[in-house]
Amino acid sequence: MAIAARLSKYGLTLEDVVWRLPLAVVNQFIIYDELASGRRPRWQTDGETGAKTLDELIAGALTGGF
Repeated sequence: MAIAARLSKYGLTLEDVVWRLPLAVVNQFIIYDELASGRRPRWQTDGETGAKTLDELIAGALTGGF
């Protein structure tokens, strides 16, 4: 419900968010909203870990490599 309320400013309804849009599209809207609001996403890293790609971070999280 909170996600639908957050995405309503882009003209999306609760029905769109829950039943019509793929989860990947909803996720991209949330990331866009975070960046447009000037927030820093949790997966953004600094320093040594900043050299890793997002794919490497996801693979490490899924395999317990961290």
